[in-house]
Amino acid sequence: MKKFLPLDPSHFRKVGTHYPHLLFWVFIFYTVSLYTALGTRLSVLAAIRHELLVGLFLIGASAWILSNKPINLRYASPLLGSVVFFFFVLLMAVPFAYDPNLAWETFFEHVVKTSMFALFIATMVRTPRHVMLFTGFFLFSLFWLYQESVRGLITGDLYWYNQGIQRLHGSVNLYRNPNSLSAISVASLPFLQHLWPVARTRKHKILILVTGVLAIICIIFSGSRAGYLSTIILAGGWWLTSKNKLQILALGVVALVAVLAFFPDQYVGRFNTIGEQQEGDASRAERVQLMKDAYEVFKEHPMGVGLDCFILVNGPKTGRYLRAHNLWLQVASDLGILGVVGFLALVLSLFYVMRRLLKEADKLKLRLRAIYKASDQGPPMRKRAREIWEDLALMQGVTKAFQLYLVFLLFNGMFAHIMYKPAWWLLVGAMLGLNNAMQYSGQQIQALGRLVSAAEPTETETATAGKS
Repeated sequence: MKKFLPLDPSHFRKVGTHYPHLLFWVFIFYTVSLYTALGTRLSVLAAIRHELLVGLFLIGASAWILSNKPINLRYASPLLGSVVFFFFVLLMAVPFAYDPNLAWETFFEHVVKTSMFALFIATMVRTPRHVMLFTGFFLFSLFWLYQESVRGLITGDLYWYNQGIQRLHGSVNLYRNPNSLSAISVASLPFLQHLWPVARTRKHKILILVTGVLAIICIIFSGSRAGYLSTIILAGGWWLTSKNKLQILALGVVALVAVLAFFPDQYVGRFNTIGEQQEGDASRAERVQLMKDAYEVFKEHPMGVGLDCFILVNGPKTGRYLRAHNLWLQVASDLGILGVVGFLALVLSLFYVMRRLLKEADKLKLRLRAIYKASDQGPPMRKRAREIWEDLALMQGVTKAFQLYLVFLLFNGMFAHIMYKPAWWLLVGAMLGLNNAMQYSGQQIQALGRLVSAAEPTETETATAGKS
């Protein structure tokens, strides 16, 4: 007779990595605080420098967790090598910089501190549930920023003239500039796109929909031409990678008509002036000139002028005290040839790890389907298999979202100096966390397979059943 074994939860607890839940929630608090600039909102937190205190606590907690539960870089080993190399290039650029003091300040504030965020993600995100919670609270932080800006648009408190038109600004200094608000708004679109199909409840779908609407409003009223172009590029990428191209095209046409119906004339004019000279703006001509300046600085200093020192070198010579409005020229002028090689290796390794994670999720789904078909363990088995399947779908969605987010960053880098943004370390940490969670799901599937094997009738039982 067929044996039906109960799915003992303790069997699955042996799989994966566990640590006190409190540490994870401290990490979530740090994430929300980082993206919502919580320290600038509450004077009490600012007075005690809570981000520093929480960061130091998480460094100690991460060291303790890693000493007991080290990370297995099964799918992400190339990423670690590229990160270490690029970090070393950044560090070596400090003592040889045009202004070592400025270079050290930039290195500490925008490299050391933000790279710790990657460490925290890689250490704390170990399971699919961790992936879900981290991604959810990350999007909630963005939702909170968007709704504050939209409320400021309604009241007029965050809506004033900038570069000849009325533009929406962010609620905190981190995103006060309309271009920064637009960039952080566009950043959420890949996640909303890929998480919608895997959202597990109606509440999740409503939150995704509301966040998307608020993000679009922020993009439109920020008046950022780079934001408009980035949104178009992401929409095109969505259509190209979609299996239902006709449905997506129809949806896109409806959305475009709806947006244009409420699109103010001043922003239509703003979009039409892409590449034209605008008073008080880093126009196309000015951007092109700054790119030429950055290239000249790179030719004169092939090993780079040091972190954030381009203005100090180029300003006195040309009278243009502005940063190079291009990611790759910023890397080249600041870090030189080694910096370009290191950053390119980082980007390529991120794409490689993303591709590998997506392939592994497909393989695990096939293995899970085979186990499901080979067993007849009743509702408990089917429920557990569905849960693991949903975990894999979630991780695929999150990976695809970060993949498109990386494409957005590279496209946005054509118009902006974003090398020192924390987004790169967010990507590094997220890939390491997904590496952990994917292995966890693989181990869960192995455990499920062992249970199915244990439940299969032995040859003696089969023979006895045949005689009876």
